[in-house]
Amino acid sequence: MNQVVAVVFILVVIFGLGGMVFFLEEPDPPPVPSDQSRNWLYTFYRNAPAASGWQVTRVANAPGRAVVSVEPPPAQAEMLKAQSAEQRAQALGELCPGEGQAIWKTLKEDQTIIVSSGPDEVDCRAR
Repeated sequence: MNQVVAVVFILVVIFGLGGMVFFLEEPDPPPVPSDQSRNWLYTFYRNAPAASGWQVTRVANAPGRAVVSVEPPPAQAEMLKAQSAEQRAQALGELCPGEGQAIWKTLKEDQTIIVSSGPDEVDCRAR
C-alpha cells in the first residue's frame, strides 16, 4: 500500500512539474512565411505594374511577416525624399499585393507583408 502511495505521489510530482514548465514557457512566435510565399513575392514584384521601375532588393522571411525591401527608380527617389512620411507610406502602400492576390491564401491570418524602403515601411495587411 505504501509503495502504491509513493508511486502515485511521484507521478503527481513529475506530471505537476511538467505541467508547470509547459505553462511557464513563452509562446512560440508566429510562424515564418514559407519559401513559396517568398518566391511568389519575387515573381509578383517582377511583373506588377505598380512596381514598374522599383527594384526589389530583398525578400526576407521573419516571424509573422515577409519583408519586401524595395528601391524606387532614381527619378522618383528624389521626389520621394521631398515628400512627407505619410506620402511616402502611401507610395509604398501602392506596391502591396491586392486583396484578391493569391499570396494572401498562402499566408496565415497572423502573417503579413511589409513593404519597406529605407526608413519607411507599410504593413500590407493593415491597408
